Amino acid sequence: MGRIIEKKTGKTYANYLKQNILTPGGIANMDIGGNTLAQRKANEVKYYAPGDPYNMNVTRMDAHGGWIASPIDLVRFLVRVDRFNAPSDILTTASIDEMIKTTPQSNNGYAKGWNVNATPNYWHNGALPGTIAEMVRTNDGFCWAIVVNTRPTNDQFAGKMDKLMWDIRGAISKWPGHDLF
Repeated sequence: MGRIIEKKTGKTYANYLKQNILTPGGIANMDIGGNTLAQRKANEVKYYAPGDPYNMNVTRMDAHGGWIASPIDLVRFLVRVDRFNAPSDILTTASIDEMIKTTPQSNNGYAKGWNVNATPNYWHNGALPGTIAEMVRTNDGFCWAIVVNTRPTNDQFAGKMDKLMWDIRGAISKWPGHDLF
């Protein structure tokens, strides 16, 4: 997809997304990661993992997982594809429905880029050596993201991270009535 965007627009994939999707959505700090610790961006964390998290070609992965993002930037993106009234979505309701409701027969828990369930909540997660992340959109108006700068070998870590966020959400009885951004 990244190469198609470049061919059609004459811009780099990252610059096109920044100019046309991220910046209009109030997202100013997302960038494509570097490959080495020396190429780390100014506000980027250091990654820790079993093995070497700096031993992969992240820049080549740009359109399929090479982005560096804070949880706030992920939520700023997520609220632009959440089907709620404000802020306005960057996709039509029909496009979002196609994205979250079209599942293959072999896996009805995964749609076009999103994990889905019957509630209907949808979420996306990702992991590379040195990082694991998740962003969630719930059917009752909540969106959140969590990003960790390590990726334990424990197979239960992602599930525990997800449970932590649901527990935090459940523990708060009164939410602010204003936009937190």
